[in-house]
Amino acid sequence: MVEAKKDHWDPAGIPLETFRKGRLGHAVLLHGPILNSLEKVTEKLAGEILGTSGSPAKHPDCRIIRPINRMRQIGVEPIRDLVKVVSHTANQGGRKVGIIVEADRMNLQASNAFLKTLEEPPADTNLILISARPNDLLDTIRSRCLSFKIPGGLVPIETPEWKSWLEDFDLWLTRIEKPPRDRKETSETVLRTYGLVQRFQETLTLLSASRLEEALEDLPDDMDDEQRAAVSAGVERGARSDLLAGISSALRDWVVSRSKERNEVVQRIRKLVLAVEETEMTAGLLALNFNGTAAIEQLLIKILRVWSRQ
Repeated sequence: MVEAKKDHWDPAGIPLETFRKGRLGHAVLLHGPILNSLEKVTEKLAGEILGTSGSPAKHPDCRIIRPINRMRQIGVEPIRDLVKVVSHTANQGGRKVGIIVEADRMNLQASNAFLKTLEEPPADTNLILISARPNDLLDTIRSRCLSFKIPGGLVPIETPEWKSWLEDFDLWLTRIEKPPRDRKETSETVLRTYGLVQRFQETLTLLSASRLEEALEDLPDDMDDEQRAAVSAGVERGARSDLLAGISSALRDWVVSRSKERNEVVQRIRKLVLAVEETEMTAGLLALNFNGTAAIEQLLIKILRVWSRQ
């Protein structure tokens, strides 16, 4: 497995250099904690392979598959369609690219069909799998791919709604560190907690809508409603993942800014570790289609419990 380094961070650097040296192979697995980062690396890599500066999604020799339907699975028919496309001669005489977004969502029949393609890969074709949960792929698929681990760099979110949310989250952390003095203060803390939950969802909706508008500009015009819904769901998951990463970063910043004495540092770091673990667990639940509002509500309540302990 090749791991992209964080120095002068360009997560696409190593996969691109590997391709330029002719060592990429026919199948690549890009994996890491943030799906949005993986998709950006995939776009750069696919563009380099196809020799285009535009969106690979609109290139005639590129086929992209995403999870669809309520179960958010990838069935066998889309895989067969991808195989059919990449088995033909390239429209523009170059290479062909097949991309499977969230490849871990392939069901067993789809996985087996794709495995046959890996065993007998079409000529002049690169197959790119991206996954935030690579261990859910069949071992036989992973072993046939050149694997790159892409670090999950924090994606900056500059919207005023998110900045305001983080400011209030900071105040909320300061408030919950000390036990409430009376019932009134307890009630106020509970109301602030549920207010943060509601505003998190509102911020997520606005961020997802903005990103979706940008994403649709780079997608083929002939996509059907189900495919567009799959893209929309993927954009929302990416936005939610970035916001959760922002919460983890805010927790760390809050601890650093308030820890002075050694004993205080040790105590707060212990609480920080527990709080970050809860955040990562929430991200895992959301990846499994757990109800978004319920997951965020549960996360803040658990952070409240962690931070209110003496």
